[in-house]
Amino acid sequence: MWSYASGTREGGVRLERTLELANQMGFESLVGSIWHSLAWGALRLRAYADFDRYIDLGLAYVGEHDLEIYQRYLRPTRRAQHRTWPLGRGRGRRDARPA
Repeated sequence: MWSYASGTREGGVRLERTLELANQMGFESLVGSIWHSLAWGALRLRAYADFDRYIDLGLAYVGEHDLEIYQRYLRPTRRAQHRTWPLGRGRGRRDARPA
């Protein structure tokens, strides 16, 4: 499997194609894993719109297919994003703390 977490958008495009194929072939567990990989890769690249989309679609998919293990991966990934988002948007540490 290609890695989006390698730091390139090309890896994400390849993973999205792999996601489509795995979904068509009924490999539910693999699809859940790919959603997680896509989310982490987008977070690493600070592609926050992609990250939100991958998390939302991934959580919906794994919820519909009773893939609890991937829910356990995707939810903490979302929390990791909330810790890095303000700093990734170019704001200082003061802005990252709640008022």
